[in-house]
Amino acid sequence: MMDTKKLFNVAKANGIDEIEVYSVEKSESSISSFNNTIDDIQSSKTKVSYIRGAYNGQLGAMYVENDNISEEKIVETIKTNAGLITNDEPYFIYPGSESYPELKAN
Repeated sequence: MMDTKKLFNVAKANGIDEIEVYSVEKSESSISSFNNTIDDIQSSKTKVSYIRGAYNGQLGAMYVENDNISEEKIVETIKTNAGLITNDEPYFIYPGSESYPELKAN
């Protein structure tokens, strides 16, 4: 599981000025039957994160699925991708709100 606090610390130590993580977790289940007999049961759980960060005035980004990559590799990839940007268009990372509602997990 990705440790966002560690990610922020590794990013800052490697010159990434700002970083944003957007994650979505999805669970799916399916059951199929034939002649009143259960034929197949499947379930899956997927977590996808979109991570972007500002490095040397450019914005680098990447997708991570199921947190299968280290925080160091994420930072390295963001820096590499930011280095590939050839224009000087401004970027924007939303600074966040003062507070957020607390959601209860099911």
